[in-house]
Amino acid sequence: MSVGSMSKEYVKKQVKKKIRRKLTQTVGIRVLIPIFLFLILSFVGLLLITVMMGQSQDVQEHNISEYSVNGGYVENPLASYSLNEIPEEFEDIYKKIADKYNVDWEILASIHRVETVFSSNTSVSSAGAIGHTQFMKCTWVGWDYGGCNGTLGNADVPKEVYTDPDKIAQYGGEGVDGNDNGKADPMELSDALSATAKKLEKDGVNSDTESAVFSYNHDSSYVSNVMEHYNAYKDNASFITAGIDDITMLGKGGGGKGMVVGDMALPLDTELFLNQMTGGIGHYSGHPGYDFSVPMRTPVYSLVDGEVIESVKDRPNYPAGRTLAQALSSDDLGNYIRIRPTNSPNLVVNYMHLNTKDNAGNLVSKGDKVKKGQHIGAVGNSGKSTAPHLHLDVLENNHYSIDSAVRWYDTLVKDYRASKVEDSDG
Repeated sequence: MSVGSMSKEYVKKQVKKKIRRKLTQTVGIRVLIPIFLFLILSFVGLLLITVMMGQSQDVQEHNISEYSVNGGYVENPLASYSLNEIPEEFEDIYKKIADKYNVDWEILASIHRVETVFSSNTSVSSAGAIGHTQFMKCTWVGWDYGGCNGTLGNADVPKEVYTDPDKIAQYGGEGVDGNDNGKADPMELSDALSATAKKLEKDGVNSDTESAVFSYNHDSSYVSNVMEHYNAYKDNASFITAGIDDITMLGKGGGGKGMVVGDMALPLDTELFLNQMTGGIGHYSGHPGYDFSVPMRTPVYSLVDGEVIESVKDRPNYPAGRTLAQALSSDDLGNYIRIRPTNSPNLVVNYMHLNTKDNAGNLVSKGDKVKKGQHIGAVGNSGKSTAPHLHLDVLENNHYSIDSAVRWYDTLVKDYRASKVEDSDG
């Protein structure tokens, strides 16, 4: 074989080697890249699932709906009422007040439903709106009140001023003394509904319903929701029993006391406690307590008699829907309260993700003695949380683990239901 032939043969072999090497590399890359991407995506997916399913119910369905209320937001649970359902306990007061002010009772019920879910959440809105139908203090008492100048309506108006019918008349406010007790109080259901009906009638609700609702609250989504309920009520209102013993007591006391059941008290108002527990012990790895998806500023009550051993209230609070990154960068517990029960010193009750101090998230301090059912704070969205909720756990010997968690929730629910049966039998 000549040198030229050898050279050609050599070149052919080299070319074949390069082709094989190239093919090997190409196939390898095509195989490895999908595998690599799959592993990366799997890792990210698992991380997101862990974080979003954990860290205080980050992907729980929080059942929170926000509506602009005179420039701010009130957060309400989407209660278990269908579009056309109304608690029958409100039927008489709706119709009586609506008849007095010559408006449709259905529009009154619709605003009451959207604003506070039939008074299930009468806490102050983020803008400062108050009461059963969420009035700004300056709208209630009148914008001629000196303190209202230069504000958005959330002025520092003393209660003795904004509930005084003579002052309201003097300053041109919307407040009404609906039950003739000498006070016009937005936390009185009759007064709040009367003021709403009066304002709607004045704003021409009978000639242009949507326009009057928009005047009540300048937010198109709010108007749409009110009108959706209004039309459903007009078409086929369904009155259902809500189990409200006395509607005149709704909203009174600022969340004064939780219901005592045996050796404990409900940590939230009854309906929220029974219906809004969205994550129990172990619903994700390392979760030793119970999560309750309830609105911002919902009153929280002490489960037990005891002593406050820690109260942290200087950590930031966030609106609902903050980003995952914000939650991950936060302190785990947010604002919290820890109470040692008097009759069980080996236990500690922890209330986490409370509101900021400006919103009365922590009403007790270290060393305070508390009674079961005492109003100790308010729900927030602080710490590793992406929506307002209360995390409550009871730990034995202060070990923060599922194994050391005391499973008290089912017992308290059982005792509550038993107490209601005894009441009905009696």
